[in-house]
Amino acid sequence: MGREPFFYNVANESTTAIVHALLYLREKAGITEKLNFEDIKDRVSSAELGADTIRLKRV
Repeated sequence: MGREPFFYNVANESTTAIVHALLYLREKAGITEKLNFEDIKDRVSSAELGADTIRLKRV
């Protein structure tokens, strides 16, 4: 974990939240393909996270 456990924990919780949200949105959209690292990479920009927040509020 290194000398900065706070930042490790923030990164871990953020990543977990992003993956759970993407899985939820895919399920609601009827997407059955598995989530991969490229899908996650493509969705972690500030703009994409904002768009996903809007999508989650609509569901």
